[in-house]
Amino acid sequence: MILSKNGNIQAAGNKFNNYGQIILKRGGGTFIFQRIMKEIFPKKLEILRQRIPIGIKEALCLLESTNGDVTQVEILFKAKVLAIILQKTGVTKETAAHHLLKNKFNIDQTLKSINEERYTLTERILIKDKYRKESALTKIADTIEKEQNLTRDFWLDFVQFEKLEPEISCLLSIMEWLNYESWEGFDSAIYFNLDIVMNQIENKLYLPQIAEILRRSLMIDQIHAEQQKNILSKEGVIVPIHDFIKQNGLFNQKRSLLIDTLYEFVKKHIDKFP
Repeated sequence: MILSKNGNIQAAGNKFNNYGQIILKRGGGTFIFQRIMKEIFPKKLEILRQRIPIGIKEALCLLESTNGDVTQVEILFKAKVLAIILQKTGVTKETAAHHLLKNKFNIDQTLKSINEERYTLTERILIKDKYRKESALTKIADTIEKEQNLTRDFWLDFVQFEKLEPEISCLLSIMEWLNYESWEGFDSAIYFNLDIVMNQIENKLYLPQIAEILRRSLMIDQIHAEQQKNILSKEGVIVPIHDFIKQNGLFNQKRSLLIDTLYEFVKKHIDKFP
């Protein structure tokens, strides 16, 4: 490639020739090439970047290929961006063009704009975090908490869920309980709104085996409570209860099933969520 002093781009030759032309070979000298192109097309580069969100490197390459034709560069860039949006979304060309124009041909903003029009907030979260189900459920629960202006004293008061749709109440109660269990431990969680949570798990998610594990865990802990209290006062330690540890292990094994089932529950009742 040859860059002449007057800004014309000619066929490649030697490094310099007798006419004062600067010559660069492809595959090397990228930095020098860009610097020279900036010097040749300073005004055109400025105009182009005011019109479209194009990177300097791509802009210079297109200016080179069009011999400095700004209008042609703009057409090529917009066609490329349109093709990207069509490939990523599958929307009609008219819809893609509308959103591109609305977002000044910014790809990320255009994709966001199209998704906001096509999907609800919950659907967008499920799509984005489809391989991180618990994270998706947490985000949906957080969104509902803010939307419903629920109050919390570190933990949410489950009484507030009574005014909500049953499906919403199911998600919030189970996710809040799981969050509590993660923070405070299984032995404390069985005393945190357990009746409500077991009811949701058994009658909304149809997982009676998990509800039974929680029920047995509470019963075992209550049966040994007085004995544990006496041991603690005499020896200053708490002796692990084998049956309780077993139930805790069973719950941990079933935890992923609980998350998966709750995730599918939300998808099934998507119209109830924001």
